[in-house]
Amino acid sequence: MDEAMKARLARTLHEQRSTLAGVVRARLHAAGPDAAVGLANCYAEDDAAQADLLGEHDLAMLHQECRQLEAVELALARLADGSYGRCVHCGQPVSPARLQAQPSAALCLECQQDSERRYQVRPL
Repeated sequence: MDEAMKARLARTLHEQRSTLAGVVRARLHAAGPDAAVGLANCYAEDDAAQADLLGEHDLAMLHQECRQLEAVELALARLADGSYGRCVHCGQPVSPARLQAQPSAALCLECQQDSERRYQVRPL
């Protein structure tokens, strides 16, 4: 991967970090008093299942966004230490096409597919 591509991907990662951090911050702020009132109303109406569903959905979204933010932060750390673009599992290069599609990718396609098969997880 040439330096120009690395610079473009670094800009993309910085933009993603900024966006995700803003989304997480907004979600946390939005979960303030209004969310508490909504949950309290569900409990007051003996609709604990609805309250649990609302709370779980918000927590699931927050968890997913935090995982994405962490992946971006780790990619930026790899950029800083010079290991960006190398699979963290096998050390082989991550294809430029994969990095363009998913700049925070830590695994080469083969290791990603192996991981998904082994753990039956969906990629971010």
